[in-house]
Amino acid sequence: MAERRRRTTSSRFAVAANTFLATLDPNQRQSVLFAIDDAQQRAHWSNLPTAGMVRRAGLCMRELTTTQRTAAFALVASVLSKRGFEKVQQFMEADGVLKRNEGNSAMSGEDLDYISILGAPFGGHQLAVNVTIAGERGVLTPA
Repeated sequence: MAERRRRTTSSRFAVAANTFLATLDPNQRQSVLFAIDDAQQRAHWSNLPTAGMVRRAGLCMRELTTTQRTAAFALVASVLSKRGFEKVQQFMEADGVLKRNEGNSAMSGEDLDYISILGAPFGGHQLAVNVTIAGERGVLTPA
């Protein structure tokens, strides 16, 4: 039963990843895809604001169309529990509140989160979720 569940999770991830990638143009795909052994990208994630502090690789959510964002969120949801995905949404919503309250759109906002795929790390300002899918198993670290 557990083996079947893992395969199902891996299958859901693969379908969601391919669905997301299908929404992207060639330049966007090039920006979001990294080799699994890309040591620089594997080590280059941060939860610090991007404005003058950290330059991220991948695609910024504000660069995506509504269809692309929907597919990106489905991809993130495919590797997390329902509660885990709710937490991701809450972190992003909190960034939106900071943006509205502080008026600093360069430092906060739910549209400043990034997504990149190499194994499967996802990153954002308040939250970084890194998931590596290897065969039928997924490892969630660091977060």
